[in-house]
Amino acid sequence: MKTPPTIEAPKLGEVVADGRYELLARLGEGGSSVVYRAHDHRQAVDVALKLLLPRYVGRPEREQRLINEAEYLQRLRGHSHIIEFVDAGRLYELDAWPYLATELLTGKTLDLVFVRGKLEIATIIDIARQVADALRICHAADIVHRDATPSNVFVLDDPAGAIKLFDFSHAGDLRAPRIAVGAPGRLTGQHDIPGTIGYMGPEQVRQEPADSRMDVFGFGVLLFELVTRQNPYAHIQDRGAFIQAQRDGSLEAPRLNAWAHGVPEELAALVHDCT
Repeated sequence: MKTPPTIEAPKLGEVVADGRYELLARLGEGGSSVVYRAHDHRQAVDVALKLLLPRYVGRPEREQRLINEAEYLQRLRGHSHIIEFVDAGRLYELDAWPYLATELLTGKTLDLVFVRGKLEIATIIDIARQVADALRICHAADIVHRDATPSNVFVLDDPAGAIKLFDFSHAGDLRAPRIAVGAPGRLTGQHDIPGTIGYMGPEQVRQEPADSRMDVFGFGVLLFELVTRQNPYAHIQDRGAFIQAQRDGSLEAPRLNAWAHGVPEELAALVHDCT
């Protein structure tokens, strides 16, 4: 049996997509994809170009996730608090490698903002309102983000401190057929649970179909973190242990006032209700 040829990622300096995108730098790498800073020669601007990691090219379920992410962002075009879609397709010069191009954001992710120190309540409420607005628009478009963590919220370098929600790789579609776990046609495998430890609500760890309540739980945790600069479930380091505790119903909703004194009672109640 012949060994399949090794697929190699394009190198910096290469121009892909029929001469459209010139790869300038690597911005980051996640579990299934890598993001480049690229110059879009067609529009004469720099963009963020997202490619699957080489080991996932040709795997239909992985490719479909990136294709879905592009489709979701097209539905959400024009919203001021959601990263803007630019282009998507396949690099046919590289074995039909799927790609997604979005606007290039300038600033820092929210988790890096925490490093600077405690945020004022007015700033916290402003950020929270913008994140809530982004999630509201997602749900109105029948999209559930399922991973609205501080590392997926971008604080722009502008005087207004505007935010943008990005990385829809874990997102789900409320319009999609309700397919049981393990059934053919479902992208999430029998043992796959999209999301980040500490932010996944009960519906998410039970692998239920996409539900807006998943974002409500994650939003409550994000609010808690905005105030305290720490996750209420940080004491659970193991992903499997967190999932099991959430499934068992043994995770307590965090009481914000027990962690941070002097916060508005309405904010503490909101965090508790969400989680």
